[in-house]
Amino acid sequence: MLTRGWIVFTVGALAVTAQAQGVRFQDISDTSGLIYSGIGPMGTGVGIGDYDGDGWDDVVLVGATADSVQLYHNNGDKTFTNVRDSVLPDALPRSSSAHLVDLDNDGDKDLVLSRWFGTFLDSGFHYLVNEGGVFVAGVNSDGMARSGYRTGGTAVADLDYDGDLDVVLMHFFGTGNYVRNEGIFNLVDGSTGIGANLTAERPHWSVVLADFNNDGFTDIHAAIDLEVDYQARNLGDGTFVDVSAQVGVTNDGADMGLAVGDIENDGDLDIYSSTIGSHNLYVNDGVGNFTMEAGERGVERGEGRIIGFGWGCEFHDWDHDGDLDLAMVTQSGHGSLYMNDGTGHFTFGTRGSRLRLTGLGLISFDMDHDGDLDIIVTPTEGPPLLYENITDFQGRSWLIVDTKGVTSNRDGIGTRVYVTVGPTTMMRESQSGGSFHCTGPLYAHFGLGEHAIADQVRIRWPSGLTRTMTNVAANRYLTVFEPLVRDGNLIGDFDLDCDVDLDDLSAVLTQFGSTLNPSTGDSDLDGDVDLQDLALLLSQFGAGCP
Repeated sequence: MLTRGWIVFTVGALAVTAQAQGVRFQDISDTSGLIYSGIGPMGTGVGIGDYDGDGWDDVVLVGATADSVQLYHNNGDKTFTNVRDSVLPDALPRSSSAHLVDLDNDGDKDLVLSRWFGTFLDSGFHYLVNEGGVFVAGVNSDGMARSGYRTGGTAVADLDYDGDLDVVLMHFFGTGNYVRNEGIFNLVDGSTGIGANLTAERPHWSVVLADFNNDGFTDIHAAIDLEVDYQARNLGDGTFVDVSAQVGVTNDGADMGLAVGDIENDGDLDIYSSTIGSHNLYVNDGVGNFTMEAGERGVERGEGRIIGFGWGCEFHDWDHDGDLDLAMVTQSGHGSLYMNDGTGHFTFGTRGSRLRLTGLGLISFDMDHDGDLDIIVTPTEGPPLLYENITDFQGRSWLIVDTKGVTSNRDGIGTRVYVTVGPTTMMRESQSGGSFHCTGPLYAHFGLGEHAIADQVRIRWPSGLTRTMTNVAANRYLTVFEPLVRDGNLIGDFDLDCDVDLDDLSAVLTQFGSTLNPSTGDSDLDGDVDLQDLALLLSQFGAGCP
């Protein structure tokens, strides 16, 4: 049942009480409708997001063959319908990756594409504007940097903290490019001004934009093939410094895919990088210094000690026990599902899961709104494989938190969500990038174990504004809006105590219908206290100062 409110939207789900027997999936590819023939030499790229605002995640598939960009509408019944002809323009570029993100902060998802193999006529960056669920081609600004190389990876975030989304493209044996958003589709090239030698030519593959040193600013990390990996630290003003050697991300293997997450529930982001041969796990010390611990933590080799060509990978809690597991696909042989034991150490869980993790791309999303995460795998040949999560969770609960920016970018990319149950606090950061040519939804998914209530949910947006909620019921979607600020004060905080609470609600109700004292209760400053003021206060209820 869907319940709508000014602060949160919630979707209830039935509690799972069956006897658990490990994480399990069911291949529903044959009935899903994800029929696709645009596969290129590096497989199929996937973008996940709700393009039409109906509450269900849709799927974009891209590849390196003609007419490769296809959009599949989620029908809400575990099937998808190709709507390419009715919602996408003709003559789209052959693409390697797709992001459904809100570039113009108007509340719907636009489509960012990266060209599969550039000419020297453009940077490889293209975008489509969502106009009521139909996309029209955007126009790049003059002066955009050129690159004649294939796009290795693409990621999206607000790097200069001006409230809109920027794009980083990494090219394989080419440069990195920074597309800076300076307003409503005023997208300009900022590659040289960003610093950190971003434009050096390297064999770049996947890239992630995330806060690795916990200073509140989004950094850059890229997997580099046969050279040391690349990490650049955000100085807080949209410029960066290369810290790759300083922080220890110095593996010089054939790094290709990336997964980023807090594997120990200690409040920082760790990095997994898939390679040819022995894979890498960079463990964060809390301030952005990393040590290589793949071997001692059980993720250096695949199940059966297989050495594979690792590509797409992701951290997620597929069994809802409160810690992040890891899945990785390999181009040859079988990839691996690694189950976290709660301490950031992993054991193999592929056998019995019914997953075939052979391919190049991997991404997770809640396809059917039942609160667990399903998986798409893109093989080197043939259409994508869709695996439904059918795990018996033994009463384990879940919570999905979707954060909306107001001062920050509307998608809330870069927002951190902290969920506390008992002695454990879990952290997720909203990101659009990573894996390999695949991008997932922007909400934060948590397994809560046996807890039916989260003791606390704390959210910090890129602006630094926060919200904290206590005793939050599990097994639902929770959508939370960033606090509104006017002249340095929270809107609705009439007693200026840095909390929008019952005292402020009482002020609105006391002055309701009055024009005698508009400074108290008049949230929208229109000279009276009416339903609009009540609605605005309720949308901010529970907000607090940073």
